[in-house]
Amino acid sequence: MAQSKKQLSRNKANKAKAEEKKKAMSSDDPVEKYKAMKELKKKGKK
Repeated sequence: MAQSKKQLSRNKANKAKAEEKKKAMSSDDPVEKYKAMKELKKKGKK
């Protein structure tokens, strides 16, 4: 295990975020898409 636990958890978080983004982008509802992007931006600022 070359990666530290911190890196692994960060990778996991990034993967989850990417999945959320994909889900948001695949949504046909523009309002849902907008809401999801807003949420992701909020999370990204942390």
